Amino acid sequence: MYAGAALEVVVLIIALVSRSSLKSVILKANPHDTAAQLHFAENFLNGILVVGALIAVGAWLWMAWANGSGRSWARGVSTALFVIGTLGLPTISFRAARNPATLTVGVVVWLVGLAVIVLIFNKDSGPFYRQARPLRR
Repeated sequence: MYAGAALEVVVLIIALVSRSSLKSVILKANPHDTAAQLHFAENFLNGILVVGALIAVGAWLWMAWANGSGRSWARGVSTALFVIGTLGLPTISFRAARNPATLTVGVVVWLVGLAVIVLIFNKDSGPFYRQARPLRR
């Protein structure tokens, strides 16, 4: 799960470094926009990318802590987050990918999520989640 968080940081870096390709995509989709509209759209979409990446990093770290602590609810939350990521993969990675690096990292993040789901539901993981864990204060 820490690998997923690290990959999300890579996604953020790629998004910020490839700002110019975002501008060309916006211009291609909206050729009649003014320079001010183009600038606003570019900044708005980059803001969404940054916030989304930060939320994703936080979710990966939260799930790493919760699953590492043996919280049984974390398996369900991890699965729900994986399903959301799977549903968003065609839109975010395939349709909105501005360059091959974005697409590649998006698929790798999904594969890490799949590996996490397989591992936390592995039959050998069951006893770890069934142990009573006192809440830490």
